Amino acid sequence: MVVPAPFTSPTRAAREVVDARSRRSQALFTCINCGHTGHADVDAAVNSKRR
Repeated sequence: MVVPAPFTSPTRAAREVVDARSRRSQALFTCINCGHTGHADVDAAVNSKRR
């Protein structure tokens, strides 16, 4: 299955909040909504798996 990549990395996987400001750098993700911080590719992978 092919999963479209757009919006997988700026999306907070647990809350499905999409905000480009959350992707602080190539590796750092900090959710604008709840403050969760982690590796951006981890949330992107969870989002891709869900889709």
